[in-house]
Formats: sequence, structure tokens, C-alpha cells
Amino acid sequence: PPPPPPPRAASIEVEPDSATLVSLGDTAAFRATIKDQYGAAYSGSATWTTSDPAVFKVDAAGTVTALANGSGAVTASFEGLSASAAVVVAQAAAAVEIVSGDGQQASAGAALPDPVVVRVADAGGSPVAGAMVAFTPGTGHGTADPAEAASDAEGLARTVWTLGEADDQTLTAAVADGPSVRVTASLLKPDELVSALEVVSGDGQRADAGAALPEPVVVRAVNAEGAPVAGATVAFTPGADHGTTDPAEVLSDAEGVARTTWTLGAAAGRQTLAATVRDKSVSIEATAHNPDRAALETFYEATGGPGWDNHENWLTDAPLADWYGVTTDTDGRVARLLLSYNGLSGRIPSEFAKLSSLAFVTLNGNELSGPIPPELAKMSALRHLGLAQNGLTGSIPSELGDLPQLGFLGLDQNALTGEIPPELANLPLYWLALAHNRLTGSIPSALGRMDRLSTLNLGWNRLAGPIPPELGASPRLSTLVLRENALTGPIPPELGGLRRLRELHLSANALTGNLPAEFSGLNRLTVLDVSDNPDMSGALPTELMALRLNTFRLGGTGICVPRGNEFREWLLAIPDPYAPLCAAGRAVAYLTQAVQSIDFPVSLVAGGDALLRVFVTADNAGGARIPPMRATFFEDGREIHVADVPGRTTPIPAEIDEGNLEASANVTIPGSVLVPGLEMVVDVDPGQTLGAGVDVQMRIPETGRLTVGVRAVPTFDLIVVPFLRQANPDRSIIDIVNALTPDDELFEMTRTLLPVQEMELTAHEPVWTSSESATGMLRELRLLRMAEGGTGYYLGTTLPAVGGGLADRFRGVAISDLEDWIVAHELGHTFSLAHAPCGNPLGVDPTYPYSDGSIGAWGYDARSDALVPPDTPELMGYCGSQWISDYHFRKAMGHRLTTESGASATGTAGTSLLLWGGANPDGEPFLEPAFVADAPPALPERAGAYRISGLDARGNELFSLSFAMDEIADGDGSSSFAFSVPAHEDWAGALARIVLAGPDGAVEMDRDGGRAAALLLDPVTGRVRGILRDVAMEDLAGAATVSSPPEAGLEVQVSRGVPPLEAWRK
Repeated sequence: PPPPPPPRAASIEVEPDSATLVSLGDTAAFRATIKDQYGAAYSGSATWTTSDPAVFKVDAAGTVTALANGSGAVTASFEGLSASAAVVVAQAAAAVEIVSGDGQQASAGAALPDPVVVRVADAGGSPVAGAMVAFTPGTGHGTADPAEAASDAEGLARTVWTLGEADDQTLTAAVADGPSVRVTASLLKPDELVSALEVVSGDGQRADAGAALPEPVVVRAVNAEGAPVAGATVAFTPGADHGTTDPAEVLSDAEGVARTTWTLGAAAGRQTLAATVRDKSVSIEATAHNPDRAALETFYEATGGPGWDNHENWLTDAPLADWYGVTTDTDGRVARLLLSYNGLSGRIPSEFAKLSSLAFVTLNGNELSGPIPPELAKMSALRHLGLAQNGLTGSIPSELGDLPQLGFLGLDQNALTGEIPPELANLPLYWLALAHNRLTGSIPSALGRMDRLSTLNLGWNRLAGPIPPELGASPRLSTLVLRENALTGPIPPELGGLRRLRELHLSANALTGNLPAEFSGLNRLTVLDVSDNPDMSGALPTELMALRLNTFRLGGTGICVPRGNEFREWLLAIPDPYAPLCAAGRAVAYLTQAVQSIDFPVSLVAGGDALLRVFVTADNAGGARIPPMRATFFEDGREIHVADVPGRTTPIPAEIDEGNLEASANVTIPGSVLVPGLEMVVDVDPGQTLGAGVDVQMRIPETGRLTVGVRAVPTFDLIVVPFLRQANPDRSIIDIVNALTPDDELFEMTRTLLPVQEMELTAHEPVWTSSESATGMLRELRLLRMAEGGTGYYLGTTLPAVGGGLADRFRGVAISDLEDWIVAHELGHTFSLAHAPCGNPLGVDPTYPYSDGSIGAWGYDARSDALVPPDTPELMGYCGSQWISDYHFRKAMGHRLTTESGASATGTAGTSLLLWGGANPDGEPFLEPAFVADAPPALPERAGAYRISGLDARGNELFSLSFAMDEIADGDGSSSFAFSVPAHEDWAGALARIVLAGPDGAVEMDRDGGRAAALLLDPVTGRVRGILRDVAMEDLAGAATVSSPPEAGLEVQVSRGVPPLEAWRK
């Protein structure tokens, strides 16, 4: 055979088939294998080429060297044959190096002078572009901006490092999952370089006290060579009470300069400011003017100052503190302005707002007119703003919502219009009274977020729309008054979230629906009044029997209390209810003593006789007469009495007729049967005398037993106090009082008309008085009762007669002439009763249900076995008072049950400070001289609009009591108070002033007040034997040495205001 063809190159192969290079200059070796057509190795050298010479190069031996990031192919060629392999150049960060910025210094919170610069390199040391470098300061070592940066073409990344508070700090520059480097820095402490501070500008300026200076204060920090020091911490510190600076501390700039704004303190005169760096400082001075005099002068002129009732010292050179109604603080700035009921008229000028230290202002009861100046929002110190009872018009400025400290805002009884600004919700108010205006619109829902608000009174306006459910979120709201508006819709169940709510007044609106069952959780609620909302309806939800109310009003609504026994027991336990039972059936039975009502049941006094009246009806009685009946009474499920009730010759009526004794079957039930927990069942016609065609209810109630509602009232403990007038004593009053007994005719109306069963009468020793007025005697009687720790009712009397009587409602004291109806009337006041609206008396009960002042229900006079018509004038009116209403009987009984239970527990007697006083008819408060006595504590029962405080010589508070003032019934509109405050040992020397403040002004007294008062005590019993006021000191030289001495042996304590030291030593 012919020989084979000679070998020739037939194939070429490159190995490896790819390579990745991670740094510039990195190499990879490739080799080329050539084979002939027989598959055998073929000798020869391939030629190597690169597809992208910018990315990598290749030498004759096939070694590739990285030049730049990218990719391509390396190719081996031989005699027309070629093969390739892939080459990728992708730099990887192998190192991060600090280029610059390490070891710098700066102040805390300041950036380093130069940025921090790092270089990212690959393993060959070449820069890596586009690498993300994170700059992370150590904990507390400040911030970096940016916190992450990409390296540039030179591999550089940079950031600005602002240092933290540490002395030595670090910053880490790192590539994710790669190399890192730590940069260091330290705090620059330029303060140590400062050798002096220089005033650049701002020294010697002048401004109003409390105002900022017109120009900033500028200082420069310099070193020992006089060069400026940057970054030094300059503190600007005013002298004591010399105001504030903003900023109070600042770093000097590159020129060494630091500046601040100085707001002067409240005191007029020279003020100082120190600029300090470490122990180096410089002083700056300014002069503060008192702007208050000019503001008061403008106010005086704008409000008719010359015509004020009292403008003593106004516009004179006397200190502002001597101007009537003005109180200044220790800096001489006006802190309080009390000008209520002082004849002010005209508009409040906008300049009034310049009284920048004014915290307490009351201008109530004047004739101010025009709008409320919005500039008042600038009075940042204002805490109490009382503008009630004026003629202010216009809208309430929304700007008032900017007052940062306002806690009391009283704008009631004006002629304000417009809507309530929701901005008022921004205020820290605890009291907001806008009642008796002409406000319109809706109630802002924002008021629900006022977390300090305790009292919200928006009554007697023209507010419309629904009650905002958001009000239910107010955490401290205790009194909510929205009565007499035009509010619509149902009562929001969210109000059930007001866990501190004590009083809720929603009467006389246009509300709908029923009372929400959610109210069952209002366990502090004592007053609930939704009366006169005619579109409200429904049976009271069962859940509301969980409420423990003192006052409950449903009159004038369609809501009723179910007649079930459980509901009836709950309703009768409420001291002051006016809530109707749901519609009666065809037969009704009740017991009556003085007054009773089918729809508004009245509880009975245990132990007192009562008339049982049984009413039966029939649609077609056919002339059948009222049949005999049998009433069975039960106590604790046990039968205790059976009464046969005789029938009547009167035909059975078709409807119940309470006004005719002949229209009911009646029998007297002895008082021994009337016990608490009494129940009864009435069987109608037990002898079955009625024909089969007469359809009457044969049992009352149809099932179960009827709760009667009997309450055991405490024994009526009456202490009668004969007063002897110092100027002209009529001692016959002593014998008259000593001769009185509980069965005396003087108390017949009291026993008949008021909830009184057993009565205990005590004749007090005669008490000397220098008062000619019944009002003065009443205040003395209240002090006497308190000083003696009395728990009964005190009835004072004197001769000549005072011409009627007076009483202190709720406080168990009354002054009365000895006439039966006057005594009953005044004792009714001590049982909490206000006046019925007849005869135009002061102090009418606004919730009295009968507008003509009548008794409003059928009374019963057991003395004559006669009914008393509902139109009979009421005992508590001024129209020839003849009987008691169901409303007042319930209210009086409730008062006795709630206040006399446990009344003997008055507390342990000890050294106490006796405080007493009151407010005049115009609201101006006054204080009587205080005494020290061995008496039990008697403190306010609840907080109110008045506060009495005891202060030491420096103005520090030793005690402070908030309370509500009690108006004197049958008086001239004045009010009174008396408290016994347990005294601390150090009060004898420390107590310097006693201050009484209220909505209509303030008054104070010290040890050296006006004319003295004397407290006369029996040295053996400690009982009060006299209170003599407005007597000269020369008449009180010692014990029992009063001119016209009342009697020998009495202990005399004299006080002009704050009790003297000797009073504390006894």
C-alpha cells in the first residue's frame, strides 16, 4: 500500500478554558496543545493574542496579565488553526488604607477640620474603584456624613466625621465582608486655651423687665497672645432672678465670637450677666424698667377708673402693691389683680397684656364690654383668668389656647357669641366655665383630650349637635354641665368611661334615646340630671341599678323606672330622686305620712303612723262599690301585721283619683309596723263581695310583695342656743329656751312636715354676742358648733326677735325667731333644702319641679284626716308656706340619712386653728380673726373655687385648703365658711399670714390686723360662751374684763387676725 500522508497540524486546544483575575498585575498561564490528523502531538509553537489589550495582555508563552477591569478572550493560533479561553478581570478589595484625616481633633458635636479619606486597594496594591465603604463611629463617637461612600477611580472614599462626647474616639472604614481600617480622633479642648473674654457688644442696654434686650450680647474668647479661640464653650449665666439667655451655652466660632439673647428678669433695676469659659469670665450689665405701671394706668383709663367703687392709690406715686386690688411679687411686678364687683366699665385694652408677670386676675361682676383682647395670649404667667358676670361680646379668641400655664378660665355670664375655639383644648385647664353666654355651634371634640380638666361648664348657651363621644376620654373630669342648650342625639355611651365623674347635668336639651347602660361603671357619680329632654324615652336599663346616686332627675323625659321591687328599692334609697315609675296598673296601694305620689314615690319615716290608701279601678263596675280589703305586712319575709281595710260606699272608679279620700280604701297603719325592709300585700275583696262581672285587680302586687320604702332616720338632735346681745341683753330668752321640750307646739310643723320622728332637745348655755345682725350671729353659731365638735343641729335665737330667720344650708346651723313655721322653714334649710319658687326669695332650687312653688303632689294631714291639694304653697317658699312637697320631703330625708349616719365620729380633739369668714353679697371675700382652740378637725368636704392658705414670713405655705363657699339661706346673698385645722407645733411662731382667695378677689390678715375679736370659753367645759367682734383692745385687758362683762370666770382669747403667740401656749 502507498505510504500514509505525512503528519500535519489538524487541531489546537487552549487550557484552562477560563481564568478570573482579582487584582491588577495578577497573571494566569494558558497552554496550547496541537495535534495532527492522527491525534498525535504535533510539534509547533502557537501565537497568542488578546481580544482587549486594555483589559489584559498576553506574552508569547501564553501568560495573561490583568491591566483593567473587564473581560475578553485569549486566543492561540497555529497554521490556520485557533482556540480561545475566557478571561475576566474583576478587582476585589483586599485592603483599606488611611490616606488622610487620622489623629485629628475637634470639639464635641463639631466636625473634624479635614475629611477622613481612605484608599481601597486590591491584592496587588492597585486602587479599587466603586467599592462601597461604610464609615461607622464607635458607640458615642459621633456621626459620619456620608455614612457610606463609593471609592473613586483612585480608590479613594471620604466622609466628614462629627465627634461625640468621648475624649478618644474611633471610626471604622470597612468594605462589606472585606477589609477595614480604624481611624482615630480626640476631643479638642479649646476651653483650656482661653485666657480672657472680651465684650464685643450688648453691654449697658435697657429694656422692660421680662423682655429681651434689643441687641444680642456678643463676647470674644482669646488666648494668651490675644488670638481668637474657636470652639470654646461660653456659658451665659444671668444673676439671681436676672432672667434667661438663649442659648445659655454656645461654642465660639472661628473668630472666637459667641453671642446670646438676654431676656431680663422680672425685677426692675440693674441686672447682670456673666459670660464664662472655665474660670475666665466677663460681666455684662443691663437696666430693666417696670412696664406694669404704664399698663395699669392705661387699664385704669380704659375701664372708667375715676368711677370705680374703690380706686384707692391708683395713679399715685405709691408703690403698685398699695394700689387697691393689686398684689406684687418680690420683684415689684404685678402678680395678682383682684377688681371684681368694683364698678369697672368699658373695654379691656390690649395693653393689659403687658402685665407679663400677672398670674391671677379676677374682674368678675363688673360692666366690662367689647371683645376679649387676643393679646392676652401673650401673658405667659397667667394661671387664673376670671371675667365672669360682665357684658363682654364677640367670640372667644382662639389665641387664648397659647397660654402655657392657664388652669382656670371663667368667662361665664357674658354675652359672648360664636363657636368654642378647639384651641382651648391646648390649655392645662382644670376649670373651664363658659356658661350663660350665647355660644353656638358644636362642642369641640378636642376638649376630650384635656387631661387635667376637672370641671367643664358649658350650660345655658345655644350649643347644638351631638355630645362629642370624645369627652368620655377626659381622665380627671368630675363635673360636666351641658344643661339648657340645644344638643341633640343620644347620650354617647363613651361618657361611661369618665371614671372620676361625680356630677352630670344634661337637662333642658333635645337629647333622644335612653340613658346608656354603660353608665353602670360610673361608680363615683352622685348627681345625674337629664330632666326636660322630652324626646328621651324608655325604661331605665337594669344595669344602672349599680349606680349609687345622691341626686337623680328624670322629670320632663319619657324615661321611667320599672315598677319592679328591685328597681323600687334602688330608687327609694337615693337621697334626692325625681324619677317617675313606669305607668301604674289598674290598682295601686301606697302609704303616706305627710305627702306621697303614685309616680314619684316618697320614703316613709320608720316609727311614724301612716295612712294606707288602696286604689282599684274597673272599666265597667256597674255601680259596684269599693270592696273591703286586707293588707298584710312583712318584715324579712315574716308576717308582722294584718290590717282590714274597710270598703267604701263610693262606686269603683274607672280611673285612679288621688284627690278624693272617698275614692280609695283607707286605713291608718300604726308606726310600730313601719320598719325598714317593710313589704306588703293587699288582697282586694277577700270576702268575694263583688259580682263576677266586676273586673278588678284582686291582689296588689299581682305577684310577690310590694316594697314599702321605710327609712329609719336618726334621732333629731336639736341644740337651742340663746344669744345675749352685749349692748342690751334680754335674759328672758334663757328661760324661754330652757322651758322648751320636743313636744312643744313650736316644733309641731317641724315634726309634721319634715322627716323627724324622735327628737332630743338640749338648751345650750347662753352665748354673748356683739353682733346686731342675724347674719353675724349665724356665722358665730357655725364657729361655735365647730369649736365644740357638735354633731347635732344648732338653732340660735335671741330677743328682740331678728324678724324671721337665717340658715347655713348643709351645716346644721340656723337663727330663727320662735315661731313654728319660721323654725320649720329654717330647719328645712339645715336639711339642705333651698327655696321653692314662690314669693321671689333668693336661693331658689333651680331643679324644683313645680314652677309655681306649690307642693305638687297630694299631701295628707293626719291631724284633721284631710288631704292637702297639690297647689298648696310649699313650706320653703315665701307664699304663706303651708305644707311640704314630695320633692322636698325626699330631699330632706336623703340629707339626714347621708349626713347624720355616723355623725358622732367627729375625730379626736386637739390643738386646732379655727378659721372662719365668708363672702359679701357682691362676692368679695372676707376673713374673721382666727382663734386657737382644743377642737376636733373640721376640714372641707370637697374642693371648690375658694382657697385658704397659711403662710410664713417668707411666703412659704404651711397649709392650703380648697373648698366651696356655702350661701346663707334667707339672707342677702352672702356666704360663709368655718374650718378647724389641726395645728402643727411650729405654727405658733411661723404662721405670719392667712390668705383667702376666690373667683371674686382675695383678702389676707396678719397678727396686726384691724379691730380685735374675742372668743369667750367656759374654762371647765371648754364650751363657747361668747364671740365678741369689732371691740377695742383697751376693752379686752384680760380675762373677764370686757366692758359690761357678761359674767365672771370666762376664759378670753383675743385675736386681730393670726392668733397671737400667747393663744398657742394655753
